[in-house]
Amino acid sequence: MLNPWRVAESHEDLFVQRYNRLVGMSLQLTGHDREQAEDLVHEAFVEFTLGRPDLDAIQNLEGYLYGMLRNLHLSQVRRAARRHTQSLSLLDYDSAEIGLRSSDPRDRIRAKDELRDVCSYACLRKETSKAGSVLLLRFFHGYYPVEIAQVLRSPRRAVDDWLRIARREAKLYLENPRRLNPIRLSLAADALQIATGQMAGDYLSELRTAIFRSCKGSCLSLDRLRELYLSAETDSIDNELLGHIVSCARCLDEVNHLLGLPPLAGRFPNDMIGPDSHSHGGTGKSGSGSAGKPVKSLTRRAKEVFEHSPRELRISVNGFILGSQRIGAEVSEQTLNVNAGEKIGFVEVFSEQEIRLAFMNVQAPPDGPVRQRAAIPLSEGRTIELAVSFSDPWPTVHALYQDPAAVRALDTGEATAAVRDLPASARRASLLSDWWRRIAASGILLRPASITAALVILLIGILTFFRVPSRPAFAAELLRRAGALEEVARADSNFVIHRALSLEERVPGS
Repeated sequence: MLNPWRVAESHEDLFVQRYNRLVGMSLQLTGHDREQAEDLVHEAFVEFTLGRPDLDAIQNLEGYLYGMLRNLHLSQVRRAARRHTQSLSLLDYDSAEIGLRSSDPRDRIRAKDELRDVCSYACLRKETSKAGSVLLLRFFHGYYPVEIAQVLRSPRRAVDDWLRIARREAKLYLENPRRLNPIRLSLAADALQIATGQMAGDYLSELRTAIFRSCKGSCLSLDRLRELYLSAETDSIDNELLGHIVSCARCLDEVNHLLGLPPLAGRFPNDMIGPDSHSHGGTGKSGSGSAGKPVKSLTRRAKEVFEHSPRELRISVNGFILGSQRIGAEVSEQTLNVNAGEKIGFVEVFSEQEIRLAFMNVQAPPDGPVRQRAAIPLSEGRTIELAVSFSDPWPTVHALYQDPAAVRALDTGEATAAVRDLPASARRASLLSDWWRRIAASGILLRPASITAALVILLIGILTFFRVPSRPAFAAELLRRAGALEEVARADSNFVIHRALSLEERVPGS
């Protein structure tokens, strides 16, 4: 007899149909903390729909999902201890939403002040540089890099560089706000006087409202927008026009419609931070009597993980980080021997932002197979694979991350425009940083030939630096020195001098 879930359309449908039951299970795990319980269910939805386990191999779906919830809860508890040692600033996160959600609740007021200052900077910067507009789209409006490339009509690889420049400038501004015109800065700060005591979601909504208030210039007609975005020409949008579009709700939604992108209303509903606060009722199937089910919030959380590009991978076993590796090439691999005091129950892979990219339930033999594997597809052809083997004396965990576009070369025109917008000191630092980053990412520094060449160059440099300079000595100079020494010796009566001279004459060319 077929299991009833095997006729369902998708993993998403299966999960949503059981949403309320799963929240009830989570309440038992979290001590009836409903917010934490719903957040736990959100995480389970992400891992279940991205990992897409084989349904035919699951005999008891409710038992499988409960086991996932139990493991995720253990991971949550053990991750809470790591949060206090997290050194990332808000600007290091993909978006303001993720940054606030990941921040320590005790630091929320300081984090909100910092967000307001970043918003002030971006609203000013968008008038003169694409860096400000790109930061508004990614950090505050929740657009993904692929979508931003469409709005800018620029290559996808250029978006990463604009974002890097914008984050770097914003950090410099937070350290020293005087880098910007103090009069303009004061006006921008006055426009962003928002109370920090609000709920996180409401605070972000107020910031977006302030961004739309900063809009300058007249709105473009629909015909003009169609000409810009539907023409065969691929010219990018200029700074002034882009600055208007990203701060005008009407124009931005028109652009979304023309490009087939989600509208603004679907990008930041009221439950942006944390789980949905209205998911207390409804037991029917997805879309039927499920008004309380945060389906949009569930899928948005899954989309965040799908689009996330990590800079570092951290392997966790049973909630404990056992290894980490910076990403600098197309393929990144880690293999760990696990000598833990407890049996392996689950393995995870996190990014430096504590975003879980992969999760795998593990059953040690004899309950499970000797080798177990999971593969998770991510955006833009990226994949991450997890494998656990029990064939050796100690279990081994292998993680493989592949990014076909890891080494992106910025388009020359975009790079020139981006660097030109920076101050002189920041421009030099940007060029040196980008140059070194691309060399390091290429892996050329780790090749034996490169190491040998570097050592030879270093040795030549040392010899050149410390070599005593010499100049030719002429006969007159030699005789002068000899005479001086002779005068010194003659002054001492204890010495007897016997002079012997030997002269040799040479003809040049002989």
